[in-house]
Amino acid sequence: MKSNLQYSKLSSPIMVTWVKDRDHVLILEQSQEKIYRLIGVDAVVWGWLVSAYSYTKIVRLLSNLMVVSTSIAELHLQSIIRGWLRVGLLELEAGKHDEPDCE
Repeated sequence: MKSNLQYSKLSSPIMVTWVKDRDHVLILEQSQEKIYRLIGVDAVVWGWLVSAYSYTKIVRLLSNLMVVSTSIAELHLQSIIRGWLRVGLLELEAGKHDEPDCE
């Protein structure tokens, strides 16, 4: 499974700290002094990313969670990741461009 997103690793910038609560994840982006609250699928995906699950595994798990095809799950995952990249919750690490390993 190849991603349209061209990167090999995701990481959380040094200015981002997070905590998992019972039913959500709170993320503090310190450089912009913003707090994000992730719930539902977003919170679950964040947990998988910080647990270093492979991209392929996350797509498969998301497909099962959402009860959709892996193609639809992958599109949804890409949308989530792009949004987090855009607001600075994740950043791309330099490296070869293949399936991402998520940190």
